[in-house]
Formats: sequence, C-alpha cells, structure tokens
Amino acid sequence: PAAGRKGDSELAAELAAAQAIWASPLARALETALVGLHPVLCSSARQDAPALVLKPALREKKRPGGLDSISARRGRGCVRRALAFLGRDISSADAAELASVQVDAREAARRWWAWVESRNALRRRIRRLLLDLERSQLRAVILVGHSFLFRELFRMAIVEGAAPPEVVEQLTQRKAGHCDVVRCEMNLGLGSITSVHIYSPAAGVVVDEGARQRRRGGGRRVAPESG
Repeated sequence: PAAGRKGDSELAAELAAAQAIWASPLARALETALVGLHPVLCSSARQDAPALVLKPALREKKRPGGLDSISARRGRGCVRRALAFLGRDISSADAAELASVQVDAREAARRWWAWVESRNALRRRIRRLLLDLERSQLRAVILVGHSFLFRELFRMAIVEGAAPPEVVEQLTQRKAGHCDVVRCEMNLGLGSITSVHIYSPAAGVVVDEGARQRRRGGGRRVAPESG
C-alpha cells in the first residue's frame, strides 16, 4: 500500500508485528508471501523476524477440473518453483534477497494436495488449520492462502455483529481481490471470528468492523446498514 493514506500505517504496523507467517505451498501464494511480506521477512529492525512456514492446510480447494490447485513439487521444491517464477520479473539482487528468506517446508515434504475435495472435506481441513493456530499459542499470525478457502472459513466462523452485513456478504459470497488483506480477531477455542477489518487496495477501501466504511479520496464516509 502507498504510504500516506489513512489506515496504511496501522496496517503496516500490525503486519510488521506478526509472530509467524503461514502460506499455502502453491506457487502463487508463496510468491505473494515472499514479495508482499518482504519487509516483514527481511526486517532489519527485528532480530526475531518470523520464518515463512508452508502450511498445506492453506492450499486452495480442489474442484473438478481445477488443475491450478495441484502440484508436482514438495518441500523445498515448492520454494524453488516460486523463486524461479519470480526471477523472471525481478532483478538478480532482489532474487538473491528473496532466496535468503528462511522457509520451513517440512509440512509440505509429502504429497500435500488432493485430487478432488468436497465442501465437508474442506471444512475439516479448515478446522485442522484453526486447531494448529490454537496450539501454536501465537497471538498474531499472517495467513497467505486462496479465495475459496478463505470464503469457506468466513462462512464457518464469522459471528453476528463481527462486521456490517455488506462486509459479511463480500467475504462469504464474493471472490477476494488480489492483495486484499483481512484482519481478523478470533476466539480459537470456539473457532469464531469476532471482528473483521478489510483493506482492499483495488477498491481503495478500509472497512472497520461493525462501524463504518471509509472511502479513499475526498475523505467521504459512508455509514453502512447496522447489523
């Protein structure tokens, strides 16, 4: 996000304070994590900069005919594939810096994708992901995944009053935009999302949970319907 816009500094500060970054092993998600979270992964201001962990539970839902949700790579091979794609579009110096990022690929060492996945199977996988989050005892984790996965997570977990109705509709019914960031507060013991903020650079909108929608440009404020 461009500096100077209202809300950007708060978002950047919260991302920078993350204790862990978990990403889908699929190349496009791993590329997003390496590039989009580069300032966090390579921060010189932190001696405890988080490692990037490949989490197969964050992979996209495999639908019939969906060849973009399977892979031929495992473990470090997932990292090499993502770096190879990125190397086509960035300088050699930037590529070398990204290659130096610590990546824990142990969970992706075996075949981590499914051929076809039902909605019930996806929900079981999401519950395992939430259990992993609870067991980690980490307070702030960045998850980098995919649209259908997160849509199903929001359908399962958002509680009444966590966000205005139009935000809930956006998260549970529509495809997420590229580089959208959704900040959630969760009760992991109950598997519930209790508040939501959305940052959407494509739409230029920051949405506060249960409060208001601030549209960039002119400072206009639009009050959502109360829920």
